[in-house]
Amino acid sequence: MKRFLLIITLLFLVTGTLRSQDVQGMQAKNRKLQEEIALLQERVQTTSDDIKGRLNQYRLAQRILSNRQELVRGIEKELETLHQNILEKNREIGTLKEERETLTAAYEDLLQQAYRHRDKKLWIMHILSSENASQAYRMWRYFRSYSDYMREQEQKIRQTQTRLQEEEAKLLALQQEREKARDELAAEVNRMKEDQQKLNRNISRLQQDRKSVV
Repeated sequence: MKRFLLIITLLFLVTGTLRSQDVQGMQAKNRKLQEEIALLQERVQTTSDDIKGRLNQYRLAQRILSNRQELVRGIEKELETLHQNILEKNREIGTLKEERETLTAAYEDLLQQAYRHRDKKLWIMHILSSENASQAYRMWRYFRSYSDYMREQEQKIRQTQTRLQEEEAKLLALQQEREKARDELAAEVNRMKEDQQKLNRNISRLQQDRKSVV
């Protein structure tokens, strides 16, 4: 059982690390697209308002729209990866809670056994009542091992609880990151619609300019 839990934990760690790297790569790509969009928008502001300038504005608007479409797809992928990360983190937390419950139940059983022997002053009477030194030594080793095992179980519970708190903190961070990405996606979709409207207006203006020239 312990080996199985260890294997599951290692798989979670490896998969979580890979997905974290994926998200970081996506975020870096999305930031690069946002920077390029900002530069293109600056260029649009500096173009002239004649036919040549409007044609240049149209081409720039096409590139901006294309970049925003790619950015929306990138944020959607980021959201999906974050969603998978959250699902895996929830599963890992579930596994840790089960492990904690198992350890706690075993420790409570040990405490009950210790309580039953409370009147014997930590089992010392068992040792003193031994028939010979060899038997007393074996009983001493047994009770010492028993006490060590109790301390070991207590330590495992504390360690598991600490890991559980750490994973829950990571889960909260992932959820906040996902909410931020979702808000960014909604904003980019709105901006993409605005870009499409601007592009349509530019097309209409270019068509009118061509008619006036003819």
